[in-house]
Amino acid sequence: MTGYDMRQQSELESLAILQELDLGCHTLFLMSDGSMDLFANDSETPYLAENALHLDSDETYRLFISLHEQFKQQQARLNEERITGEQGRGSRSCNW
Repeated sequence: MTGYDMRQQSELESLAILQELDLGCHTLFLMSDGSMDLFANDSETPYLAENALHLDSDETYRLFISLHEQFKQQQARLNEERITGEQGRGSRSCNW
């Protein structure tokens, strides 16, 4: 075993699952090195490569930043629609 192989094995042995999230059809594992794995909960798929996704810590970071930005934009649109809807009704308390 080379030095690189031993270092890689050591990193894998010290890797721990910080959180496991059951998403229904998939399970998301957040790992101690900042990476994450997403597995399909599918007993029909025998090969790991066909039912899993691995993101390293950089990819995980970019994914979460992107999701956060999408969430902020969606919340801003919902707030704008709510405010516009309230302004459209005016000061009338009854619609009849």
